[in-house]
Amino acid sequence: MGTRLLAEAAGQGGELRLSCTGLDFSENFTKACYLAFESASRLESLSEMLRQNSRPPERYHLKPHLSLFYGKLTRENRQRIRGMVDLPEIVRFGGLAAVCTPASTKSSRDVLRWQLLASRELKAAPENS
Repeated sequence: MGTRLLAEAAGQGGELRLSCTGLDFSENFTKACYLAFESASRLESLSEMLRQNSRPPERYHLKPHLSLFYGKLTRENRQRIRGMVDLPEIVRFGGLAAVCTPASTKSSRDVLRWQLLASRELKAAPENS
């Protein structure tokens, strides 16, 4: 997998736009605070294409999100953040990246071991679309 696959995926259209469904928190190191999104057929197709081309293909359940913080947050910090964030209706993504990660990411040291396999810019869509 690599640049060819991302080029093929990027060629399927312009930027990816996802509807934000909320701000949420978890105990997962890489999802301490995140924006959750509705899925979209294009995103599901991209995810499946990448999954099928992974070696070995893994079972993966797509839960679209954008992590804002990694680590652990106290209840007080979660409340503070919730009061500070204005949720966008739509978030535009202008690129794709394929990253190889350890089986589990529980620390910043694990994050430093992530390897960027390939990245590709998505063409911006016209403003009126």
